[in-house]
Order: sequence, then C-alpha cells, then structure tokens
Amino acid sequence: MSALHKIKNAFNKSKASYDLHSGLQSHVGDQLIQLLLAVFHKQNLPRIIDLGCGTGTNTQKLLDKIPVRELHAIDIADDLLKIAQQRLQGKNVHVYAHAFDQPFTVDNAFDIAYSNMALHWSVSFDKTIQSLHSQLNKHGIIVFSVPLTGTLSELQPHFSVNSMAQAAEVTQILNQTGFDVLAEQNEVVTLRFPDTLAALRSLKQVGANTSHTVRDNRLSGKSLLRAVNIQQLTYNIGYFIARKTEHPCHANYTLPAQTQALEKPISA
Repeated sequence: MSALHKIKNAFNKSKASYDLHSGLQSHVGDQLIQLLLAVFHKQNLPRIIDLGCGTGTNTQKLLDKIPVRELHAIDIADDLLKIAQQRLQGKNVHVYAHAFDQPFTVDNAFDIAYSNMALHWSVSFDKTIQSLHSQLNKHGIIVFSVPLTGTLSELQPHFSVNSMAQAAEVTQILNQTGFDVLAEQNEVVTLRFPDTLAALRSLKQVGANTSHTVRDNRLSGKSLLRAVNIQQLTYNIGYFIARKTEHPCHANYTLPAQTQALEKPISA
C-alpha cells in the first residue's frame, strides 16, 4: 500500500471522532485565519482553494470571515469529504477529492491557497508548493500552517515519527519556488493527557497516526504502556504567508517576538 493510501485510510477511519477531538486543528485554524485577515486586502471577491479541508469545519470559519467569489475545498479522505459536503451544502463551495501535489484542472487561477495543518502530509512538499504557484494568479497568496521540527518530541524515543521541516527550510522552498514571504510565525502548543494511551489515542482520533509505529519491537500492547509514560504532546506550529512574484526578493520578516512562543494547553 502506498504512503498516500495509508494516509487516506487513517483519516477515513477517524471520520466518527475527528470533529470531537480536533481542538488543536481548530485552534491553529483560528490563528491562521486571523493572520490572513491582517495581510489580505482586496476589493474584489477572491477565489480560494482550501487544501486538506477535512470535515469542512475550518472551511466554514473561513467563509464566515472572508466573502468569496468561489471556494474549492479538497482532501484525499473521501469519508471526511462527505461530512464536509453536508456541512457546506448550499454555499458557493466545490468539495472534491484531490491530492495536493497533483495538477489541478480548474479554469481560473486562485487568489488564495489556504491550508491548515495539512501540507506536511504531501508526498512531496516541494512539488505541492510548485503546483500551487502555478495555480495562483499573478499576485496570489499562499497561507498555511504546518508542524515543524520538535513536534511530538515525546514520542521519538519509542516511536517512529514523521520528520518535520525547520521554519528556515520551508521559507527557502517558498523563496526558491517564486514566493516572497510576507509573514512567518511560530507557536508552541502543549496538549496534556492522563496517560500514554490517551496521548496515542489523540493522534488516532484525528487520523494523524499513520507513521507512529513502535520503534522498539520488543514492546507492544500492555508492555508498551507500562514501559512508556507520556502525559503531554508538544506541537511546534509554523504559520506562513507568502505572495507569488515573478522576481522574488527573498526578503521576509518575522512577526513580533512576544507572539512566537506560546504554550497553550488544549483539552484533547
């Protein structure tokens, strides 16, 4: 089974629990929308694509804050998309299955490419950014959040954890692709749990358990839970906003330091 199908299956299995346990995704999405509102000023109604829309909860919040001419909401998990279609029914939204790094077949370019806690699941992050660059209009904006290095550090001694990029690596990819980074922000979020089982379940309940296999093959089931004591999970979240340009200047600024490190417990 390919990596993409494993990711798809994991998210589909979380369809009944996702909305109840996606407090982190909801919090990060709220922050991302506020950052977008701070930099995006346009008289005409924008065309937006939401990559990794899941069940559509954050897509709905985006629609509440920004009147749109048209919005495309995509994901690879078709079971989550069914929930999104019901939630967004009657609105000017096109909901459909699509992988991030595959070419799009829409007629017109987008003004905004938006993604909340999803692009790190791309088979190739570089190709995804390149694809989005080709689908944005001349001065289009890409705004997204992704977990960075340091995320789920509590799991790494015992489990195989997906590698996360550093903020500087993400910025470099954006600049090399043809984006000027308008804003970059970092936030550390700590989720607390009563025990290891609850911490691991928090990942499975939102479909984020694809690569979190046991590193020590001698440990499994109850023996693993007795040997490991995990009562918190740390997420190092990176927020990025960049504008498409034909001549990138490679200049970027970081948002004020007092907003860059925030430990915010959120109930799982």
